[in-house]
Amino acid sequence: PIEYKKALLENDVSSFIISPSREIRDQNGKVLKEVFGEEAIACGTLAGFGGFLHKEFRIHDYYLGRYNCEIFLRDYFTIPASALSENPIFRDGYANVKNLSLYASGATKGNEERQYQIIPIFSDRSGFKIPVFSSGQNWPAITEKDIDRFDKPLRKRVEKILMNTFEFKGISKPLMYIGGKVVINKLLAGKARDAIKESLNKWHLLK
Repeated sequence: PIEYKKALLENDVSSFIISPSREIRDQNGKVLKEVFGEEAIACGTLAGFGGFLHKEFRIHDYYLGRYNCEIFLRDYFTIPASALSENPIFRDGYANVKNLSLYASGATKGNEERQYQIIPIFSDRSGFKIPVFSSGQNWPAITEKDIDRFDKPLRKRVEKILMNTFEFKGISKPLMYIGGKVVINKLLAGKARDAIKESLNKWHLLK
């Protein structure tokens, strides 16, 4: 908690938090909302285990991570303009740069001292480039059928858990096995499947 609190202090540049963020836009490109942390990543569903459900979730988060890292290096991992003359490392590093504005932070406010990149990014600002997924958008989404296909493996897993969690004696073990096959496995697997769909709905990952 001490390190986390320190990283949140804007006047302390010894620590940073790199947290995922994403803009939600309409069909015309207008920004509707900006989300941060686990809500910004597709794998954030199911308490961070959503990436196991579909490859497109992992692909999205890979590209988002690249973009977020670029923004961090361009706009936040920076030094003030005064350091370009006062610090020999940055003074010599930027000595032959003709256009300093190419390496200026885009997050500097009008009344603040201009900030420049510690690690210069030489490519042009590319914007948020991410693949178009099977959903037809740059945010992946899957169908309920993609989740329903886990029904049989879920039942088998429930059966294994039930039969190995409790110690059965005599006839109780075969009775439990039969009861599981007929009712319990299906019921618990259905509950698990519904919980997965509920989490996907919350993340807007279900068509």
